[in-house]
Amino acid sequence: QPVPFVIQGGDPLSKNEETPKSSYGKGNFLDPNTGNARFIPLEMKLKGSSQYRYNQLILNPIELSDLELTHRRGSIAMLRGQEIESGSAQFYIALKSLPELDGRYTVFGRVVSGLNVLDSIKEGDRIIRTLVLTRN
Repeated sequence: QPVPFVIQGGDPLSKNEETPKSSYGKGNFLDPNTGNARFIPLEMKLKGSSQYRYNQLILNPIELSDLELTHRRGSIAMLRGQEIESGSAQFYIALKSLPELDGRYTVFGRVVSGLNVLDSIKEGDRIIRTLVLTRN
């Protein structure tokens, strides 16, 4: 508010149309074998490095400028709570560049076509289908 800056998705609770909207954004992926929530660590990589950094915020301006993946329009990133290791099923798509989020949230992909569709998505719309392309 007042201007949308991300599209949020991936909350398993939102699959059930009986779930009150006040509960959206609180769901996690539940391991089908154990029934326990499964979490993903914060993960980032700097340009030129062969190593990923896990569970470390990157706040140094020099390192921020060397992030391999940053928040630009169409970036897809892992949503998390206050705890660094609290990412799970939820994600967001940046509607504009969001450098203030760089180094604090894991960017793991980007929209490669159909960016114009992002502007037509409204609150309450549902994602029906996605296509994930991987780069080898």
